[in-house]
Formats: sequence, C-alpha cells, structure tokens
Amino acid sequence: MKTNIYIFLIMGLLFVSCDDEFLTNLPETVVSADDFFKTEEDFDQATIGMYAPLRNLYGIGLADYGAWITGEMRSDNTIFYYNSSNRGFAGLEYIDQFIADANGAHASTKYDNNYILVGRANQILSRVDNAEINEDARSNFKGQALFMRCFAYFDLVQYFGAGLLKLDPPASYNDTSGPRVDTEVIYNQIISDLELAITLLPNAGNQDAGRVTKGAAQTLLGNIYLVREEWDLAEATLLDVSGYSLLSDYEAIFNPANKGNSELIFEVQYWDDASAGLSSNFAYNFLPILSDVGVIDGFPSGYSNGAGGWNIPSPELIASYESGDLRLNASIEFYTGGQYVDVPYIKKYTQGSSLAPNTNNNWYCLSICRSFVNDSRS
Repeated sequence: MKTNIYIFLIMGLLFVSCDDEFLTNLPETVVSADDFFKTEEDFDQATIGMYAPLRNLYGIGLADYGAWITGEMRSDNTIFYYNSSNRGFAGLEYIDQFIADANGAHASTKYDNNYILVGRANQILSRVDNAEINEDARSNFKGQALFMRCFAYFDLVQYFGAGLLKLDPPASYNDTSGPRVDTEVIYNQIISDLELAITLLPNAGNQDAGRVTKGAAQTLLGNIYLVREEWDLAEATLLDVSGYSLLSDYEAIFNPANKGNSELIFEVQYWDDASAGLSSNFAYNFLPILSDVGVIDGFPSGYSNGAGGWNIPSPELIASYESGDLRLNASIEFYTGGQYVDVPYIKKYTQGSSLAPNTNNNWYCLSICRSFVNDSRS
C-alpha cells in the first residue's frame, strides 16, 4: 500500500511540474541569439568569437590535424620522420602516404571548423543590417563576417569540391543539411561576397590588430582568381592591394616579436600565455624527435619532444632553392646529434619557447611575396 501511494505522489509531481511555462523557459545561463545581437559590444564579442575556430583549423596541440598536415604534408615539399617509439601518430603518417581513411580526424577537423566559421559568420550577417549601431562599425563587422565566410568556403571547395552552401543561420535541424552545390555556384558566391567586403572593410592602418582588412579581402579574391586561372582579373585585383611593405630581413617576418608586421596581410593569432590555452605548437611539431629539446637554442631543457619529426623539408624542396637565395638559411636548419646526421627541420618557428611545448608563433595565411636571389629585398 505504501508503495502505491509513493508512485502516485511522484506521478502527481511530474504532472504539476510539466506545464507550458516550464517547457518554454530558456536556460538562465544562456543568452539567445535574438536577445544578444543588440549593441556594438555584442557584435564585437561575436566577431571575436568568429575568429576562434581558426586556431583549431590551423593547429592546436602536438602532432595535431591542423592545416599543415592536410596541406604541406600531402605535398612534395615535406615528409615525416618515422617515430618507432610512438605509433599513436600513424594516422598522421597515412595522410602523407595517401592511405588515410574515415577513421582519421584530418577531414573532420577541416570540415567541421570551416563550417563553424560559416555558422558564426552567418549569425552576424543575418542581424547586422538591422542593428541600431554606428554605420562604420556595421560595415566593419559585416565586412569581417563576409571575409570569414568566404575564407572558409574557399578552403572547403578546394579540399572537398561541391558541398553544402549555407548563407543563413539554421532555423531547424533540417536546415543544417541539404544537397551538395556545384563548385561554380560556391565560387560565384565567394567572389560576390568578397567584392562587397572590399567596399566595407577598412585599410590595415585603420583596423584593429589581428582582424581582416580591405587588403586581406583583395588578396583572397586575387588568390581565387589565380586558382581559377583568370590571370587578368588576378593581376588587376592584386595590384590594387596597398598599405603593405617588405621588411629588410626575411627571417624577422616570423619572429613573434614582429607579429602584425608590414608584410603580413592576414595571420591566425596564437598566444603562449600558460593559462590562456591559446598557444601554438608548430616549432615542437616541426623539430626532430628529441629526448631533450633544449639542444636547440632558445628552447627549455628537460622536455622530451616525442611528438616531433613532422613537416621535414624534403630533399627536392631543399634542392629547389637557387644559389644565393637568402630564404634558405632563414627557413631550414640542419641538426646533427644522437641518431641524426644533418637532418633538416623548418627553422621559421624556432624563435624559442619559455614553457614547453607552448610557442607564441602565429600562422601566416596571406602576405605580400618576395623572391630572394643575391638580394635581401625584391
């Protein structure tokens, strides 16, 4: 009898609690999108958040699945050093060897983070036109969101071809999927959006550090024309880029002390503060596998770099440097010690580290270009 009464009381509580108000109340710890996008500060926070997936896309962690794995490691430029003591990295080797399968995270890392970028850009774009904010701020936020959506779709179309094209935030679960769209349609959308972004974004001198500019949108558009072999349009677009200049020392471009220098048009931001969780690890990935990384100048002793040995310059890449090309010594170093004899590694990111394996190097996506043969500038 007591058991029956107990069940009745519990069922009664459930029926009393499950009223309409209980089912429709939003969590008090979460601000809905409709309530959030009101002020310039709201849009600024959303814009900062829009950039965050770039770090995942280009690589966070040791031996990660960043863009250098799916890009450089699959090219003829670099190879990997076989790590006999740690076969947990075999999935990364498969990418280099073109035998990767669906179990690897290389495809999902690129695919997912690009669509996260698209989704966050779409949230901003869907609301910024009707927001009661300053017009200059509106143009800037809109231009940055358009660029980021184009940047993501350009990456997606190069790696996956035809795909999902979404220009609005999903209103339902069904809106998160759809048919694959032809690459030409995606390219047309990218080009149209970048042309608009160019009219909205400020020049580098008038933009906050780390954010995309008019020059970035122009450079990305020019790059797209190059990929499409539309040479005249590429030349006209890229010649219109201004506000950037060469440094006198090529090696100085990559020094973290020179972040945001005059050669850089767009870079992914990293920070080596131990508590922030925003550091890069490129240098440790690209150094040889070492029992003590302190044998490399500027790196702390006592850290075993078991995740290294990736993105090693290939003999063909090294041989491609012409005599007198000043980029060689600034880009590639050779290490001899232990089991290594003149093993090459990428030098650009070895400016040091105060707390292993954190580094403060940004990843450079767009910059003005130069050639080096018997001269320090061109």
